[in-house]
Amino acid sequence: MKITDKKLIRRVQILDIAMMCLLYIIQACIFGYVMSYLTDKGLTTGQIGFLSAGFGALAAFLQPVLGRISDRSRYFDWKKQLFIISISIEVIAVLILIFRAKIPSAILFGLFLVGVNCMNPFVFASPFYYERFGISINFGRVRALGSASYALMSFVMGQLISRFGLHTVPIAILISTILFTATVWFLPRFEDKPLNYQDYKQDPNPKEALHNGDRTPFYKKYPSFIRMVAAVFLIMYVFNVTSGFLFQIVTHAGGDNASLGLAGAVGAICEVPMIFFFTTLAKKFSVSRMILIGAVGFVIRMVVYLFASNVPMAIFGTALSAISYAIIAPAVVYYADNETNKEDAVTAQSYMTMAQVASGIAANLITGFIYDSFGYTAMILSALAVSVLAVFMTLTAMKKKQARA
Repeated sequence: MKITDKKLIRRVQILDIAMMCLLYIIQACIFGYVMSYLTDKGLTTGQIGFLSAGFGALAAFLQPVLGRISDRSRYFDWKKQLFIISISIEVIAVLILIFRAKIPSAILFGLFLVGVNCMNPFVFASPFYYERFGISINFGRVRALGSASYALMSFVMGQLISRFGLHTVPIAILISTILFTATVWFLPRFEDKPLNYQDYKQDPNPKEALHNGDRTPFYKKYPSFIRMVAAVFLIMYVFNVTSGFLFQIVTHAGGDNASLGLAGAVGAICEVPMIFFFTTLAKKFSVSRMILIGAVGFVIRMVVYLFASNVPMAIFGTALSAISYAIIAPAVVYYADNETNKEDAVTAQSYMTMAQVASGIAANLITGFIYDSFGYTAMILSALAVSVLAVFMTLTAMKKKQARA
């Protein structure tokens, strides 16, 4: 089924862009200020780290489960699950405004982390879903607007917090999630015919949840894809070191908080053009090759950080995000869509986001231990070793795919 109504096509395109931007606005409120908000409630840095790791692990477990349900269920598709998750986040935001004590705040903020992580695969899969019905949505450009929205909201939140205090964080989450829910509500969903029935209306069992009869486990169905998921885990491990420990990188080079802010801004600015034009590049190079280039980009970044003896060199390393994370961020989404069948589309995106969440948990726990125990050089060398391993794992996934073909 192809959609030809130009007004409907334009409406879907605008709403899908709005949904992506609002997702990153919510992320800016949650990820950007979880440390500040919970520290203000009396939690230590270590407690917040374990809290983030625990709820992150829960999100990593739920993502492929929810993705599989979305791909197999007629009644709990990606749109309905997004709607339920966003409503849940709104309820949590109201509760966190009511229960402001230390323990309730910690638990509720942890649930924020679970909710926003579980939204990612559904939002990322939506442009490819609409493309199946003839509605062209350039994911690279939409994703670039998401990054720009994150940066803008981070700046706005900084101004609001300095003027009104940290209680504005859950208020901002509540308002932005209400807008997100409204966007999801107005986005149309077009029904695919069930793969195991010739006519949906003649379905002999309307409560049957499965779209098709293929119950082959996902990991057996796509062995090269699973290898690439492992490669993405390693790549994003290095990314989480470069982002989560940027303060240590900058201060080691002789910088301060002002330098940290400049480094973060330079990295964000350098990412946007590459993400914006990724779709054009993906037409000239295979997506798996683009992932390989991004993995090599992280190796180069870690070498720069290893020898960064001054602030400009550290900032240059951050600018290299243009050839590392800016390539990986859209590439893994395209790879998940290209390398799996449409009935497994959301599951594939869930596996990729699960790898990214799990890598953040591992990076925070392992790198924090290495830095505290052995210092800066050991931290960078360990991340460099992981980045090299990521390159080899990516090559292995590419060869596995070629052998299977």
